[in-house]
Amino acid sequence: MVDIGSRIRAARKSAGLSQEELARRADLSLNGVAILERGKRTDPHVSTVNRLAGALGVPAQELLGLEDLGKAQAPISSTPAEEAVEGRRAILDALKPLLRYIEQRAKEYEEELKDENGLAFRTASTAILWTEMLNKEAQGLSTLLIEEAKPYLSGSYTSAMTAKEKLLLNVDLLRPIATLFEARKRADRRIAKMPDMTDDLAKIRRETNQKARLERQRLERQLKEIVEKSAA
Repeated sequence: MVDIGSRIRAARKSAGLSQEELARRADLSLNGVAILERGKRTDPHVSTVNRLAGALGVPAQELLGLEDLGKAQAPISSTPAEEAVEGRRAILDALKPLLRYIEQRAKEYEEELKDENGLAFRTASTAILWTEMLNKEAQGLSTLLIEEAKPYLSGSYTSAMTAKEKLLLNVDLLRPIATLFEARKRADRRIAKMPDMTDDLAKIRRETNQKARLERQRLERQLKEIVEKSAA
């Protein structure tokens, strides 16, 4: 299986760029680009992937190894009810690589959260930084999911979609992202019990929680609106 470092290197060479030129265009450090290409880091933040994709002129999903995204075929059914079900399934099939990637990232965060001796939760300060990193990745992946879903929420995919199928589609698309936000909530409960929690850190924690709540509400509202409008 080709790793993300190899894909970045291949895309860079195809674009005729040196590591230094790529780093400058993506506003990253030369060492950071080199580490990624050597495979020393295999789980870059989604914002880093987006920067690299923009600098290389390729889709982010290509660097993530999600090249099959969007290759599902339009539904072919004989009744409106079957078309509604098949339309939802076709959209989910098209987005499956990205949804699976989000699920994998959520699983990795969960594993870190369960690690009693992990560095992330050694102090309240590092734990809050960890939750902020999770929030940023959840926000980036939410935006990517919405943008990738838009082309499929039209035409033959949604023309026969019922209110029930719209609701189910919304739930299915939100589920992986919701898992990330749930991990953040569990992390917050753990942070609240940490003995080195100061007033200043408690304030940062409250602000982080508020940002996460607003982001989740924004995602749910935006995705619901897109699904409802496209299937109207």
